[in-house]
Amino acid sequence: MDVDGYDVVCSDLEAATEKIIDYLIALGHTRIGYIGGSETIKKFNGGKSYEVDDIRKRTFEKKMKALGLYEPYHVFVGDWGPAGGYELMKTAIDSGDLPSAFVIASDPMAIGALHAIHQANLKVPEDISIISFDDIDAAAFLNPPLSTVKIYAHEMGRLAANALHERRTGNRHIPVKIVTPAELIIRESCAKCGQNT
Repeated sequence: MDVDGYDVVCSDLEAATEKIIDYLIALGHTRIGYIGGSETIKKFNGGKSYEVDDIRKRTFEKKMKALGLYEPYHVFVGDWGPAGGYELMKTAIDSGDLPSAFVIASDPMAIGALHAIHQANLKVPEDISIISFDDIDAAAFLNPPLSTVKIYAHEMGRLAANALHERRTGNRHIPVKIVTPAELIIRESCAKCGQNT
């Protein structure tokens, strides 16, 4: 995506995804799946829209390949949101080859995935460990409380507003890219791998 000339404020999802994988591997997981959504880029003035892989998915694939652990059939991409997470986890369960852990691209998708897991009479984290992104308010109150990556959305909004103000008032003429850290919040949805992998 061409962002030359524009200010960008984003969270460091690449580093966060790598931290998640490192954490799961430290727990003994080697069969790790991914559930996420696709991102559609729409061009103005009648230009064609196209889909690109989300940075979380790209980083997951790159890191898992580097570790020699990547299995393309453990990657599930569909609609964002709880319904998408539910359907994708259901597909993963029905495949009969379920990873011991999943990286899920958003908390709402993880909520749907949890529902599919419970419907299949499986338990988190005993049967499947899951960890996601966002740290929405509900994440700490799920059963079990969800391990997730905290995205500092409020701070990102403040930084974006400041950047816009600087450009509009003429105090800065060059574009900036501001990358905010993302913090791994460990709760109860991940456990040491008890399966033979």
